[in-house]
Amino acid sequence: MRPTPKYAALVVFGIAALLATLSLLDVAADVVDGTPARASTPPAPTDPVAAVPPPAPEPAPLTVLDESPRTDAPLPTPGHGRILGRIRGHGGQELAGATIVLHDGVTGRVTRSDGDGAFAFTDLEPGAYQVRAFEPGHAPFIGAGKVGAVTVRAAETRAIGLHLRIGRRVTGIVVAKDGATPVPGAEVTLADPALGSRVTTRTAGDGSFALDRVPVTYDGSATQPVLVRGDGFAPMLVALADTARGPLRIELDRGTRLHGRVTNGRGGPVRNARIRCAFRHDGFARVTHIESRTDGAGYYAVDHVPAGLVAQVWAHKPGYRSTFMNLILGDDAGQKLVPPLELHEKSNASKP
Repeated sequence: MRPTPKYAALVVFGIAALLATLSLLDVAADVVDGTPARASTPPAPTDPVAAVPPPAPEPAPLTVLDESPRTDAPLPTPGHGRILGRIRGHGGQELAGATIVLHDGVTGRVTRSDGDGAFAFTDLEPGAYQVRAFEPGHAPFIGAGKVGAVTVRAAETRAIGLHLRIGRRVTGIVVAKDGATPVPGAEVTLADPALGSRVTTRTAGDGSFALDRVPVTYDGSATQPVLVRGDGFAPMLVALADTARGPLRIELDRGTRLHGRVTNGRGGPVRNARIRCAFRHDGFARVTHIESRTDGAGYYAVDHVPAGLVAQVWAHKPGYRSTFMNLILGDDAGQKLVPPLELHEKSNASKP
C-alpha cells in the first residue's frame, strides 16, 4: 500500500523534530552553570618564572651610616680625623676578618674587621680616600671615582657601611695568534690599576679558564682590565665589559725582540749588566717589566715585548750610574735594534 502525501509529510516532520531535540540535548550537556563550555576561553598556563617575585635590590657597596658602629677605636689626635665602619656580605651577614684598604692615591693603610664586622681607621690626615674591601667567598670591592670615596676632615668621624657581593663567573680561552693553538698555563688576572691583581687563575691544557667572583664596576667605566701572560708570548691587556656574554677569546702573539749592546765610557763592553724593559699598557697604571742580562761582549736581547707601546730600556750594574732609553714600538715590529747604552762609572768605583 502506497503512503498518502499527507502521511509522508507527517513522517518528515517527525524526523526533523527528533533531530532538533537531540541537538538541544547535546548543547545542554555542554553547558556548565549556564555558560557554554565550548565558548569559554581556557585559562592561561601558569608561568613559573613570572610567578617568582624579583629579588630585592642589593644595597649599595658603600653607604654613609646614621650612627657609628660600636667600637673601642681611639679618638683622633688634634688636626686628624677617623673612619668607623661595618662590613656585611651577601645576605646581610656581618663579615669578620675581612680586609679593608684605605688609599689616599699614594699610600694605603690596611685593617681587618672584628667579630661584628666593625673596623676603624684613626689619625687620618684630612683629605679624600678610596675604600677597598676583600673577603674570600665574595667579589672584592674596589672603589673608584665617586664610588668608594670618603672625605675626612679634621676632628671628624665618618661612619660608613660596606656591602660585598658574590660577583659573577667569567670564562674564556687563550690561544696563539694563529687562532688554533691553545696556550696552557697562561696566567689570567683581573687587574686593578692601583693595587695590582684582584682575581687570578691559570689556563688548563686546552687554554680554557674561569674567573670566579668577578665584581661589577661601580665607577661607570663598564670595563675592567684583564692581564694575560703566557710563556713565550707577549703580555696582553684586554678590557672585560660588564655586559659581556659568552666566553672570552684572547689571542696572544710573540711580541717584539729588542736587542742591543751596553758599553762603558771608553767603548768597551759592560758584562753581566742587568737590562730591564719597562712598559705600560694603555689605561693601565701598573708598569710591567721584562728583564735580561748582557753577555761577555756586552750584548743582550729582551724577548716578547708587546708591540705598539712606548717602552723604556734600562741598564744597571753596581758601580755604574744607571741609564735608560725611550723606544716607540711599531705594531708590526718583529725585532728592533736598540742604540748602544752607555754606563759610566761612579767616581769611587773600580774599573771592570
